[in-house]
Amino acid sequence: MDTPISPRKLESQISESGSEFISDNSLNLKGDNVEVKNLALLPVLSLDTISDCLEKRYKQDLIYTNCGDILISVNPFKEVELCSPKVILVSGESGAGKTEATKLLVHHLMSVAGCEFKTLQDIIIKVNPLLEAFGNAKTSLNGNSSRFAKYLSLNINEKGKIESARVKDYMLEKSRVVHQEAGERNFHAFYAFLTGASDDTLETVFINRSDTF
Repeated sequence: MDTPISPRKLESQISESGSEFISDNSLNLKGDNVEVKNLALLPVLSLDTISDCLEKRYKQDLIYTNCGDILISVNPFKEVELCSPKVILVSGESGAGKTEATKLLVHHLMSVAGCEFKTLQDIIIKVNPLLEAFGNAKTSLNGNSSRFAKYLSLNINEKGKIESARVKDYMLEKSRVVHQEAGERNFHAFYAFLTGASDDTLETVFINRSDTF
């Protein structure tokens, strides 16, 4: 059985032996690499072996290849029966910029695919402040932290244009309504209500404006 050789180890061996550079072809790798779905499993990981594997998979209409937890997609430049609804997951630590990244993503998709309604992009973006009012709060790490997850669905018609969108929220941190850690606050909407509501309205919900929240 062949012993896997990492590029760094191979380079070290070549340097120590004083030999000239050895190409990947001289390593006599078994198989044509078409069945290698994850580049991290290649016996030798180098620019040549990666390119060779991607090229051979591409010629078999295998346009998706993993490299660890990274997915590489090669443009097939033709219609292939591989497309299905796609999901883009925007994740990160609090304050990493997920909301802003999503806005840029929506703008890019609208620009590339086109849209049946010119105002759709503005509507999607303008609904964010409403969602943030009832789902964002100040935390110890971020003054405007999203305390919920958001699912944005873009519907594409037979012309390839975006014709509608749907935003759904889930996993709302409901416990924040009744309890917050030290230095953190309730959802933004609560303080907007506290500021704008009349004393009579606050009295009906047993809230004293002078209390600390």
